[in-house]
Amino acid sequence: MARPLHFQTNASILVNLARIRRATQQTLAHFDPGGTAPARTDASS
Repeated sequence: MARPLHFQTNASILVNLARIRRATQQTLAHFDPGGTAPARTDASS
C-alpha cells in the first residue's frame, strides 16, 4: 500500500523536492515498469 506524501514544514525546499521526486519515480516505476508510456515523454517536442 502506498504511503501518503506529507510535507514537513520545517524541512528545506530541497529536502521536500527530493522526497517528491523519489515518490514520483516510485509511482512511475510501479505503474509503468518498462518506462514506455507515452505520457513519460516530453510533450513539447
